[in-house]
Amino acid sequence: MSSTPAETPKSQTPAKQSYPDTIRIYGHSMLFYFWPVWLLGYLFALITLIDGHYMALVPQSANQGKATIQQLDQHKEWEGKKVQVIFADETAKPPMDLTSRHMTKYPLPGVIFALVLAIVVFVTNVTLRGLMSYMVIASLVILALLIYSFGLFPHLANYVALLDIRINMGGYLFISTLLVIIWALAFYFFDKQTYAVFTTGQVKVCAEVGEGEKVYDVTGLHFEKQRSDLFRHILLGFGSGDLIVRTTGADTKEFRFDNVLNIDKKLKDIEQLIGSKKQVTVNPS
Repeated sequence: MSSTPAETPKSQTPAKQSYPDTIRIYGHSMLFYFWPVWLLGYLFALITLIDGHYMALVPQSANQGKATIQQLDQHKEWEGKKVQVIFADETAKPPMDLTSRHMTKYPLPGVIFALVLAIVVFVTNVTLRGLMSYMVIASLVILALLIYSFGLFPHLANYVALLDIRINMGGYLFISTLLVIIWALAFYFFDKQTYAVFTTGQVKVCAEVGEGEKVYDVTGLHFEKQRSDLFRHILLGFGSGDLIVRTTGADTKEFRFDNVLNIDKKLKDIEQLIGSKKQVTVNPS
């Protein structure tokens, strides 16, 4: 009598995890949010170059007018032509000077650059979390409606027209290049000196620049994501956020990581990593 041998149970292969086995987070300084300033600086430098105008330094006594050229040293081809001229007495001090510095004829780029710089300085130094962000927006909308209702927009436009801020191309390039160097040093080097590395069973933390790593067990680890600042975390940070990590046990510690990029996905991956259990395959004898 033949018997059919029992089938050997197949070993179960654990499903492939959708999160990394090591997750590293960094906090970032407020310098990260200055990227619109140097980006606009480079854009306005390009616009100033394309605009095709140059700076001319003239004495206070200079005047503008139209004339027919009778004699012009070193430029005989212009004689007899009607031209627009800026003229001053030959002995005027300081003398007129046509420079090679590019300068746009429109004041709007300089005004926008100054306003963006002021806004970024404000939002990186004043925290407006949660409801407070929306209250500020609502207040600005109400103020704009009041100005419109009382017919004050034309008067406001006249005052705005008095703003004449001009920066030459070299000024835009110098400010933007200086900022981008500082921004890159902070983002790619100094900010990465403080970090937390999460694995399945432990977390390694370096809370201060130059400090050694400290290892903590993930059991009972507590995370707190602080309420987002609409202007800083969402508009400028593309979903960044402030994270507080607390350990448990006899040596309770609290670590703060500000401006963590892509914080929601990082928190989800950390929770899955900590909650994961290693699957052991049992082979029957």
